[in-house]
Amino acid sequence: MNNIYSLANLSYRHLLLLSFIFCFVFLSVISFAQESEADNIKTLQELFQYIENQGKYKIFYQNDHVDVNRKITIDQNQTDMSKLLAQALEGTGLSFKIIKDHIVITTKKDNVAQQDETIVKGCVTDNTGETLIGVTVMIKGTTIGTITNLDGIYELEVENLNDTLVFSYIGFEKVIQPINGRTEINIIMQMASFALDEVVAIGYGIKKQTDIIGAVSVVNSKEISALPVSNVSEALQGKATGVSVTQNTGAPGTGTSIRIRGTGTINNNSPLYIIDGVPTKDANTVSPSDIESISILKDAASSSIFGSRASNGVILITTKKGKEGSMSINFNTYTGLQVVSNLTEMCNKDQYIEIFNEAATNDGRSLITTGMADTMPNTNWWKEIFRPAIITSADLSVSGGGKNINYLVSGNYFYQEGIILNSGYDRFSFRTSVNSELSKKVNIGTNISLSSATTNQVGSSGDGYGGNGGSVVRYA
Repeated sequence: MNNIYSLANLSYRHLLLLSFIFCFVFLSVISFAQESEADNIKTLQELFQYIENQGKYKIFYQNDHVDVNRKITIDQNQTDMSKLLAQALEGTGLSFKIIKDHIVITTKKDNVAQQDETIVKGCVTDNTGETLIGVTVMIKGTTIGTITNLDGIYELEVENLNDTLVFSYIGFEKVIQPINGRTEINIIMQMASFALDEVVAIGYGIKKQTDIIGAVSVVNSKEISALPVSNVSEALQGKATGVSVTQNTGAPGTGTSIRIRGTGTINNNSPLYIIDGVPTKDANTVSPSDIESISILKDAASSSIFGSRASNGVILITTKKGKEGSMSINFNTYTGLQVVSNLTEMCNKDQYIEIFNEAATNDGRSLITTGMADTMPNTNWWKEIFRPAIITSADLSVSGGGKNINYLVSGNYFYQEGIILNSGYDRFSFRTSVNSELSKKVNIGTNISLSSATTNQVGSSGDGYGGNGGSVVRYA
């Protein structure tokens, strides 16, 4: 038994020794294999493959930035992956960054750009000092930006301190601010002017357009200046609901009939005109180019301040005023041509005699004889009385002003030929407006308006067919 035990014990020691020798030989083989593999690394591609084969890192790079076939020289005895990469990338313009189990290969230019980025910060407030939340801050010409926080503070990374920042916020004017090397830029934003806040002249003064509850229609200067019209009445055609504008005759310089919400009385149905606060019966002496806006008061609530004179409605006309700023000179002119269209074809003398004799035969009346026919004219009266008519207008204005005073001087010439010979309309108008603010409670202003108009009309023959060419057309 003792011999058997000793033999077993000896075998155990031998087995342990053999295991130790085997492990040593195995590790030596692995180490030799790794050294042999490292000895074969000649390019970046082989180095990347070698590192990934270790199973610890994955390598990422852009193909157009990294030449993987580039020849490299590394220390074959170096086992530190970071030092191996540093050796391999030296002089290539590349660098690397280890992020957890990833190695990212980048260009040094990208790294320098990241290092050179500077943080620009600041606070955005309104003109009362209140901070603004959610203001958009963008680098001009890029999509890089941020917004202000609950305290109106913003922080933005910029690469170039010569860039320009753009601040925008709903309800406020956009602010464009060059950085000019600064790292802190505080901004004060001003409230913007919107169409919803446009003021409208009413009987009691002015109100915001959104605050009006009465029946008021507004026609602004842009709508008026876009039309080649000779007077205010024509400018209102089709521009306001409930307002009917009808030309009396169509002759140049003749008036129009304006009815606001239909006929109100059995006598005079014309509305009351108020020009810059002054009542007048006729507004056609005002040049359309001098008008800033027209407000039409259509109900009793809007026009009650004017009393019984406003029973047919009120048309408030506000003329243009000078504005603060340097002197501005504006000149505008247009010329057009008016022609008659779709005229009835006229008979010549022979056609007229033929038709007349046929009708006379049927009626048992005397015929036109050959002798009588020789004395009859053969004239196309359409061509004799109608013509292509020229219409032209020219406006010149000078305006400007300072903080406490503003001025505007304007002149207008309007000429319209009638399509019937010897008819037409000429108008010269001149207007000046000067306003001065002596104090917050005292304003002094003056408006001077001069106008001269000449109208040439074709009269009536007294036969009941009306004037302004009615008889001429009938007997043509």
